Amino acid sequence: MMKRTTVPGKLKPKRTTIPKRQKLLRTTLPRKASGIYRIRSIINGKVYVGSAVNLRDRINQGHIWRLKKQKHDNCHLQNHCNKYGIEDLVFEILEFCPKEKLIEREKYYFSIYPDKFNISPVAGSQLGMKHTEETKAKMREAHKNRTPEMNKHHAETMKGERNPMFGKDRKELMKKVRAIQLENGVSEETRRRMSVSRSGERNHNYGKDFSKETKAKMSESKKEWFKNHPEYAVELQEKYKKFWAEHPEARTAMSEKKKAHFIEHPEKLKFMSERTKKYYEDYPEARTLASEKAKEGWRNRKEAKLLEIKTNLKRTKI
Repeated sequence: MMKRTTVPGKLKPKRTTIPKRQKLLRTTLPRKASGIYRIRSIINGKVYVGSAVNLRDRINQGHIWRLKKQKHDNCHLQNHCNKYGIEDLVFEILEFCPKEKLIEREKYYFSIYPDKFNISPVAGSQLGMKHTEETKAKMREAHKNRTPEMNKHHAETMKGERNPMFGKDRKELMKKVRAIQLENGVSEETRRRMSVSRSGERNHNYGKDFSKETKAKMSESKKEWFKNHPEYAVELQEKYKKFWAEHPEARTAMSEKKKAHFIEHPEKLKFMSERTKKYYEDYPEARTLASEKAKEGWRNRKEAKLLEIKTNLKRTKI
């Protein structure tokens, strides 16, 4: 029988197997491999089907660690592990596939296994899953009692490839979301709730006093954004026009509030006046447009006043 020898000057390739003490993983995985996996129970044959961009991280940190700490998101799998032990669970690779094919292949394997630990009835989605009132109350309490250390740990675990937005084009995603929102629309009740949730002390800028440099940077950033997205600027203008036409009392109230504010803080009125002058010097076409709009508004008010006078004269004659 020939003895195995090592060639001088060459190192043996480092194996990427998982330590034996982790009974759940019974296979050798290449690093950063994406694909479909299942966690199978030896006792009853029930399975958990999942997909992952990084199979090794998902198993070690997403399943093994959480099951041992009794913090797994899937209550069925956690209860089974508590009852029969982690040694009853076997991790198996069903298929290696590219990232863009994960959901498609996961749906296929979802249809094969009728008896599953999975809570969500649809692959790669929370669609159809409903939390009980007790679970909702627990989730609220857990979020209220979060410490700075817990927040820091959560931020660390969501970095890099573990982040759900890793490798995705955020701009394209936001465009799709925006298109869906514009198509479906937002109800008045939802708008009211959003307004309440972001007003007063709940606003992220509440109580903050920004410096002049910060305000200038924010202003320039906003101008640049609207310059690159003119369709949103037009949409915003139309939205404001519609709102003021439907709620004239709100416009009057805002005007009175501004007047009172500038009377109380005359230095701000001076600053606004100087900033407006500088803006019109830099953008003369904006000054022309504003002048035309002001003239049009003045003509409309004059016509409305004349119409009101004529109507009153007719009533007086009668």
